[in-house]
Amino acid sequence: MMNYSLFIHLQLKFTFMKLFKNIEYFYFCRSIIIRLSNKYLSKIYITLFICSLFSQSCNKDGSITTATTNQNQHQLSLQKFEQSIRLTLKQLNVTQGIKNSSLIEYNCFTDEPTGAHCTLQNSALTQTISLPAPYSPCRAVVTYDLWWCYHDSNNEIFSIVFDNFSAYPEPGSDCQSLLDDWLDLYNNSDYEELDAEIEAFTKAAINALEEIVMQQLTYNNRNTFPCGATPAKYLSSDFHTQLCYSICAKVVNHAGPPSYDELVWLETECGEACCKSVSAP
Repeated sequence: MMNYSLFIHLQLKFTFMKLFKNIEYFYFCRSIIIRLSNKYLSKIYITLFICSLFSQSCNKDGSITTATTNQNQHQLSLQKFEQSIRLTLKQLNVTQGIKNSSLIEYNCFTDEPTGAHCTLQNSALTQTISLPAPYSPCRAVVTYDLWWCYHDSNNEIFSIVFDNFSAYPEPGSDCQSLLDDWLDLYNNSDYEELDAEIEAFTKAAINALEEIVMQQLTYNNRNTFPCGATPAKYLSSDFHTQLCYSICAKVVNHAGPPSYDELVWLETECGEACCKSVSAP
């Protein structure tokens, strides 16, 4: 016949193993019970009950602490990213301004992507950017709205969004030859070629702006988005532009002195079709 004390010991051990997932709490409570005499079995069960409550309380508190820590880290990531955008705009001499062209554009960024939380950082930002050949040394004055988004995911995914974009050659001698060429096209009624030239200039400005901003933003976040990070962290950019618009141009004569002719134009919408391009550094 099994010894009664041995039976009690096995029962207690089995009960403890069921109640405690943490092995340290198991041995802690077990050491207390071993010190008690068999005539105090009632105290053993009281001790068992108290230890079970202590273990469950610690497990619950640990879960709350972990969830709070994760939430705080998430908020800190959002704050750091927004601060890096402000720093980037300051470093690139971006100012708050009014659009240089009379573009009446359909707002192409109206709905947030699924699972994304987006914030309008600034609207009608104005920036002067350098352009590659064949436009250099002519620079472009661009205006745009800037958003940034955080995407729900197991990984940290951030993106910046350019919207309501317009570009115009910077006033001055560096762009004068380009403007003279466009004026000749207008005077010769070569409107199709003029449209193509303005569109090519706009696309060059889009590519240059996205590259400049993303390079600086990536550099400022080099510790936030390290290569090979676990969990993975991503940074991308979206560019929203209107697909359907018309260019209306005319020549304005300035009496001076000195007198000169200036080609001016505006872009008017002719539909609500939009184009979205996505890139990552």
